[in-house]
Amino acid sequence: MTKRLLGMAWLVLLGACNAASSSSPGSNGGSQATGGTGAAGGGGSGGIGGASGSGVGGEGNSGATYSCDGVTCTVPPKNHCDPADSSYLITYDVPGTCDNGACSYAEQRVACTDGCANDACIGDPCAGVSCNSPPANACSGNDLIAYDPQGTCNGGSCEYTSQTLNCADGCSAGACINDPCAGVSCATPPADSCSSASTLRHYASSGTCSGGTCDYSYTDESCAFGCSAATCLDCSNDQSCGSGNYCDAGSCAVCDTDTHCGAGCDDCQAAGEFCDQTNYTCVECLTNAQCGTGKRCSSGTCQPCNTNAFCGASCMPCGSNQLCNGSACEVCKSDSACGASCSACGGATPHCKDLGASSSCVECLSNTDCDPGDTCDASGSCRPPCPPTLTGVFSDAFGTPSSSSYTKGFDVAISGSPWRAITRSGYGVRIYSGRLEVLSSRSDHGQGYAYVTTAGSGAAYDTSLYNSVLSANAAQDVVWSFNFQRSNPSDSTNGGFSCTSTGSQNGITVGVAYVLATDSASGLDASNTTCSASATSKGYAVIFGPASGSSPRVQLVRFANGLRNGAITTLVQSGTFTSTSYLSARVTYTADTNSWKLEARSDGSSFSNPAAGSYGFSGTALDGTYTGEALNYAGPYFQGGCIGLCSGEYTGRFDNVSVGMVCSP
Repeated sequence: MTKRLLGMAWLVLLGACNAASSSSPGSNGGSQATGGTGAAGGGGSGGIGGASGSGVGGEGNSGATYSCDGVTCTVPPKNHCDPADSSYLITYDVPGTCDNGACSYAEQRVACTDGCANDACIGDPCAGVSCNSPPANACSGNDLIAYDPQGTCNGGSCEYTSQTLNCADGCSAGACINDPCAGVSCATPPADSCSSASTLRHYASSGTCSGGTCDYSYTDESCAFGCSAATCLDCSNDQSCGSGNYCDAGSCAVCDTDTHCGAGCDDCQAAGEFCDQTNYTCVECLTNAQCGTGKRCSSGTCQPCNTNAFCGASCMPCGSNQLCNGSACEVCKSDSACGASCSACGGATPHCKDLGASSSCVECLSNTDCDPGDTCDASGSCRPPCPPTLTGVFSDAFGTPSSSSYTKGFDVAISGSPWRAITRSGYGVRIYSGRLEVLSSRSDHGQGYAYVTTAGSGAAYDTSLYNSVLSANAAQDVVWSFNFQRSNPSDSTNGGFSCTSTGSQNGITVGVAYVLATDSASGLDASNTTCSASATSKGYAVIFGPASGSSPRVQLVRFANGLRNGAITTLVQSGTFTSTSYLSARVTYTADTNSWKLEARSDGSSFSNPAAGSYGFSGTALDGTYTGEALNYAGPYFQGGCIGLCSGEYTGRFDNVSVGMVCSP
């Protein structure tokens, strides 16, 4: 069996391929000559002969039968980018196949990762090309042209090596007749194997067929440390592998396990330790789980969880207002460690008050911590003896300042006064002609609110007598008195504080109130475009509007989610008044019993002093829902709802506000 490679001579023959045919007499007795090779698809020119003789066309001639003897198809069309998709290259397999004297080439669409340009894949034109589809074997006379199953890529095209085999009994349909090697492809060599204890045998990837059997050449590799499982071993002992490596079943492995660790391949496991693969040393632990309950792994050693960051059996951090006592987190409640930061108390608040789940530094824990005669209230503040007569902690008759201009915006100071304003939708607040007034807008729903701070830094109240945690005013009464009134341009609006639809706000949500105490000033600001509750504040207030029936009444209420469409609970309500009445109201709260008293009257066409005179209505109720919370804000409030459907703007008016303290009877 011989093997010869296709050379350049075969490439030249493609352009000079002659197709043979039989000759016939010319019409004038001359012989028909053989024509030269014609262009593909056209006949050649006739030679010298009979007048009517014609030449025989070359490759591509139509209508005649031509031999492929001696034709080699090794010049395919030029590779080119797929005109329909520029991410593919069109290539042609070499060699091609000859049929009726003409060559054809199998077309391949090769995906180009980076796209196709200039008739090649950008980058490597052979990228992604698999040359495993050789041309079919073919007969050439008694010879068999057989192609290797695996080709090579060159410039994006596959080329296959062929062998020319002589068939003793002739060749037919691409196979030797009666040839035992017909159709046998020797492309599956035996696996590499150990031919001896110290030799590894490698087989060639392709072989030759003889008598129907494939033979493969091989080479032998000498294995210095022996051969096992078709592999030359790396080592026979640890010393064969060098520092930091060990011999594992004949293969050198890095010493990074618990039994082989570091440069010396130490056995960490023997000492109950673990191999740290960051520095390849034996350490006590790698994870918290390896340390057990109440310990954590830190830098390879087990540490007890006795710090604020890692405390107790679970090694979790202590939260705000907590310290680790060595075995568990506990609330800071000593004078030396108190409050959210567990800092020492001092100055005006030297004592730590235990609040259960938290603590805070306070002025006193008992009366003995206060000056003689003072008492320690529930909030931890020293209070002077309660006043036997009503003693004011705040008052304002709105004599000054006096300005016709309205203050508008969110949390804006009313210049020259202790009041700040919060308004929405064109509402405005002013102090003018001895009254505080809130003006509505005819173009939109909205509200206006003026407030003072009643506790803490900048408080307008005398906090030595008044505690904004109402129930902390032990043995005392808190007394509020004030005037309020609202206009009624259409003389038909009873007003109120809630609605069921946006449209129903018109006229209905006209409400005037004095907020006695609330936890948030900004929390009274509500959306004016919805009837859903949108404010957040809670507390107590006196309002004027319908509660049952249609006539407005003075009501002492508890509220949540603000006053505009909030949850309003009536504690006490008066009889009915006309919607434009000039009203006086007085509220008394008794801290020891959480009892409330509301007094109300009509003053006619102008305000009278609400702290003096008799009241036509008086009613009482009990409520401690919010009295244990800090309610640090108070002030007049007015809201409305009228979008062009009212005859004028509404005004809420307030005067003679006073708050006082007195010993409970």
